[in-house]
Amino acid sequence: MLDLDATTKIALYASLWGVILLLELTRLSRPRFGTVGLPFVLLMGFTMMHCAALVHLVPGYDHTHDVYLASMNYSRETVADGLEASFLAMLAAFLGFLLADRNAVPAEPQQEVADAQALAVVRRRSLQFLVVGASGLLIQTGTTMMGLTLPGFQAALFGARSLVAVGAIGLIFYAYRSVGSRRALILTLIFAASVPTLFLITTAILEDSLVLAIAIFVYYLTLSRGTGAFSPILRNITLMAAAITFAVVFAAGYMQTRDVLRETLRYGGDVETALKTTQDLAGSFDSSTVFDNSTLALLDGRLNQNVFVGLAIEYLRIFPNLQADGETLLLALAGGVPRFLWPDKPERGGSAFMAKYTGLTFHEEATFGVGLILEFYVNFLYFGVFFGFLLLGYVIRMIDIAAAKAMAMNNIVALTPFYLIGIAIIQPLSDLFFIVTGIFAALLVGWAVTVAARVFPVRVALPRRYDPPTHAFAAASAPGHQPQL
Repeated sequence: MLDLDATTKIALYASLWGVILLLELTRLSRPRFGTVGLPFVLLMGFTMMHCAALVHLVPGYDHTHDVYLASMNYSRETVADGLEASFLAMLAAFLGFLLADRNAVPAEPQQEVADAQALAVVRRRSLQFLVVGASGLLIQTGTTMMGLTLPGFQAALFGARSLVAVGAIGLIFYAYRSVGSRRALILTLIFAASVPTLFLITTAILEDSLVLAIAIFVYYLTLSRGTGAFSPILRNITLMAAAITFAVVFAAGYMQTRDVLRETLRYGGDVETALKTTQDLAGSFDSSTVFDNSTLALLDGRLNQNVFVGLAIEYLRIFPNLQADGETLLLALAGGVPRFLWPDKPERGGSAFMAKYTGLTFHEEATFGVGLILEFYVNFLYFGVFFGFLLLGYVIRMIDIAAAKAMAMNNIVALTPFYLIGIAIIQPLSDLFFIVTGIFAALLVGWAVTVAARVFPVRVALPRRYDPPTHAFAAASAPGHQPQL
């Protein structure tokens, strides 16, 4: 696309990517139709998995000094080409957000009065969701360790464990409305740190918790309001900058120590042993090594999806007849059919997809997250990337608006299906096949939650006298309204 040298191209697109993040963070602070933060989570999720392109701007860094990276035979130009396509995707997604806002229907205006009963229900339901979500993660870990594979069961557990995020944002919402912003921020930080820790000591895989942790933190930013004209925006920028700084250091430490932790779990170590190993590794981590060439190479190998996108761009230039022309998108429709109904359902994942469209050779048991940017490109090149993410951004924002309306009504049960679907869609390393599977799993879990809420209603006793907080907020408490239990 742009005829620039690789270093200039990386610097340019990284800067423009940052502008998009800043614009969406500004919109997050002043949403037109309400938000639970899903659009910004989408941008941040993809940012985390593409951010290591920046290591190629560090003076003296040379990825070819690392044996693994050198074996992939890519160059700085490869990274620049991949980042160019990735930026195009983020720009299109942002335009999709704007398009959704243009077409959204405003919610009915509601009286700003606190509803103590509805808030109590949100708190009780959120605690239940946390228990169910954590149980789903532990069950998934146990079945994986025992080698049990039940058709469709793992997909359902993926949807169930995402209830951890729903429960977390419900309790953050309750804390913010009941006791104020400071307590809610403390609770947010606890949950945002606990979710990755829980995944680390059970699976030793950080990527699975990435979106959930980001979603929990970003949700607090949607609640943060101030009295000054710019205070919400400045506060959110400050909190986001601090979170990104922590994430970089945390990612560097994780990359340096993950092999030790995985070996602990692989060879029969229990959760207690894994927790102790995590504590020992954290205690021995030297933050001064974050910018060592070896650490930068680790980040380049795990958080630079631009490498694979760039390799696909180069490979299809040489072999244009390999272009999929929608084949993988049609195959994704099979993701919604449970395997117990279709035992011979086609499979996706492993190394086959990457090998076919990048020319690389992998071990047959290797697995790689393809991601939608690469998948849309191999089907319809830049056209597919742009319009695919334009549609994706539009859908995510419409889901986000629906979820925000439910939360404004203090109705966390109504929020759950929308939020779970949104989380399933914005996984940055998933291809369309697994996203479709995740959507159906989210629908199943959301339906189960709705049915369970009707069969087992939450009953809470109101205090004899209730004084609403001094800070009024939007709630579904119009005359005649009854909270959804």
